Amino acid sequence: MDFRSVQGHFAACIRDGSPQPPPPGVQDGQMAVYADLFRRNIDGLLGGMLPVFRQAMGEVRWQDMVRDFLRRHRSSEPLFRRLLEEFLDYLANERGRSDDPGFALELAHFEWLRLHLDFAEDTDCTFGGESPTLDDRIVVSPLAHPLRYDWPVHQIDPRAPPSAPPDNATWLIAWRNRRDEVRVIESNAVTVRLLNLIGEGARPGAALATIASELGRDEDAMHAAGVAIVTRLHRDDILTHPCRGA
Repeated sequence: MDFRSVQGHFAACIRDGSPQPPPPGVQDGQMAVYADLFRRNIDGLLGGMLPVFRQAMGEVRWQDMVRDFLRRHRSSEPLFRRLLEEFLDYLANERGRSDDPGFALELAHFEWLRLHLDFAEDTDCTFGGESPTLDDRIVVSPLAHPLRYDWPVHQIDPRAPPSAPPDNATWLIAWRNRRDEVRVIESNAVTVRLLNLIGEGARPGAALATIASELGRDEDAMHAAGVAIVTRLHRDDILTHPCRGA
């Protein structure tokens, strides 16, 4: 076997963790050590980034996920800090186990997002300043994410995880403020819709008019309520005046 073939065979044995014959010159015991070290490293990295998810899955299911991830997923990112994104891709597109908890993907995404916000690069936005009017051009902070989940991912107790989703969706806003604090608050469909419309380029007044039309509400009343919402979102660094270069 040429060197490239030996490398591929060696990697396949490590990833698979099965008793297939190791490459020539490598003993079974040596191969088992490499495979175990590799699995433990990935297990430790993922488990450290997904502590609630890991506990909620239970150790048997978690170990099955890690082994299945190693066998099936082909990562496109070489960086360890992107490993969690690869695991999310695996959960969304490759896992395919109907007996996994229904909240698994959403909970993993929520834990990933909080970690992502911790390490995201600073923006060119200047937070604070005068509160915007409904006619001002404002933007959603690049460090703010309006979210909709079927499951209350921010409240899941890993020791007693839910077996069915609630009747109503969970609306959240996760963001990092000017003090580099990652925050999460419960929100509602109207506020998340407002943020999404502003994120698409609408000014606050136009976004509120769209929402009023969608809900069959009085536009003036929606505008009156919207002033307080926009002011609060700006104060909390979720909305900001246009960033440099925007």
